[in-house]
Amino acid sequence: MERSKLADLSEIFSSIAIVVTLVYLTVEIDQNTDAIHAQTREAVLTGAQTELAAVRDNPNLIKSMIKTQHLNTDEQIQLFAWITSIMRTREFAWLQRQNGIIDDSQWATELAVLSGILESTRTRLWWEKIGRKAVSEEFGVFVDDLLKDLPTSDGFFETQTNWASEPSAKIATPPNDK
Repeated sequence: MERSKLADLSEIFSSIAIVVTLVYLTVEIDQNTDAIHAQTREAVLTGAQTELAAVRDNPNLIKSMIKTQHLNTDEQIQLFAWITSIMRTREFAWLQRQNGIIDDSQWATELAVLSGILESTRTRLWWEKIGRKAVSEEFGVFVDDLLKDLPTSDGFFETQTNWASEPSAKIATPPNDK
């Protein structure tokens, strides 16, 4: 009889150990998922910061985007690298969105940037000539579909060059120190 009681106790302890292990694994998986999401957001943000640093260090990138004259070779190379970087960052974000790692809020931000970039006449030219080959086939199809409903406008870049050129009534004038 003692053996059967011992076997019963052993089964109970074994069942408890299994439940505890499952709870532990569930918590670990949730923490790992959160870490993956955070790393993905960080990677997208790092890409965006790199894009902004490129413009900060070379403001002619924006000027080249709205320039109506022919671009020289250096301008073309710089724009190629910059636009490709922007598109590859958004492609990464899109892939992570497809995998459920990027949420609606972050994707809305990335899509707004992507749409602003793709509205540009220069970006459209880049896309048609060489850009489509710089991204995956799947992302290319996504961009092609996005372009169908996206009007061409250089306003996104024009705003970046003159957003502070006129004083705003909202900017307070500091009082005169006497």
